[in-house]
Amino acid sequence: MFRTILIGVALDARDTFLLDTCVSIAQPLGARRVVLAHVRRHDRFPHHLVGEPEPVSEGSEVHLALDAMAAGLRRRLLGLEILDIHAVGRPAEEILKVAEVERADLLLLGRFASLPHGPETGEDGRDILRHAACTTLVVPEGAPTALGHAVVGVDFSHCALEALVTASRLFTRVTPVYGYHLEVGVSYGGHGHQDACAHLEATVRKHYAEQILPQLPEGAQVNELQVIESERASDTLLQVAATEKADAIVMGGHGQTRLAAILLGGTAERIALRSPRPVLVVRDKEERLGLLGALLHR
Repeated sequence: MFRTILIGVALDARDTFLLDTCVSIAQPLGARRVVLAHVRRHDRFPHHLVGEPEPVSEGSEVHLALDAMAAGLRRRLLGLEILDIHAVGRPAEEILKVAEVERADLLLLGRFASLPHGPETGEDGRDILRHAACTTLVVPEGAPTALGHAVVGVDFSHCALEALVTASRLFTRVTPVYGYHLEVGVSYGGHGHQDACAHLEATVRKHYAEQILPQLPEGAQVNELQVIESERASDTLLQVAATEKADAIVMGGHGQTRLAAILLGGTAERIALRSPRPVLVVRDKEERLGLLGALLHR
């Protein structure tokens, strides 16, 4: 299902959690190879021209660190091919290039979780998350690596179905969540807000039971669909994940062109940057949304 896993390592505290997560998910996902990639940022002005010493992390020390990580993974993931790559340039651009060249099926990204308002990632992490064509797992520093319970966003799109199928194979228990919003004070076919909500929820549950459940793997431990009215899908998933004490959030996502990503961002991005638990964004590698498509999927 996910033969090649690419891990973007930063040679800092986040890497431990990325490697532990990789070890936990590699076998359930059917991985055959793991690629470790570190990108040293290319500065516009050479250090010797501005009177600064060369960073000690450059050159051979980086290669030694990557070799040590690769050796550790080989001991923990017997039988898998483990590669390491060291590039120089803009981290986001280089990681996306490696993902394309190595035909990555899953990209693991780390994220700091030290700010008062929650986990945080830099501009490079945002760019990678927005433009990656493959499925992406964002792991906050300090997040658990358990594969017990996942909350999954359901909107009846192809990507959401893939997310639900992936989660049911990877996690021991899955809670599907459908969020919607109807304006108060608006007539819906002659029905008021309360009646319209009741009709929508009944229709959603019927469609889910008839069209979605039969496509899930046999024996999957899937809880009853939660249908929740909320103005924002991201808030709904974050709230349910916190209430259920879930180990992760899983959702479908669409890779976006650079213009669409700059103007719009996306629900997957908002959740991945705010959640204190890992967020798995399942994508179709062949599907990328332009500005119009991104607007229609907001």
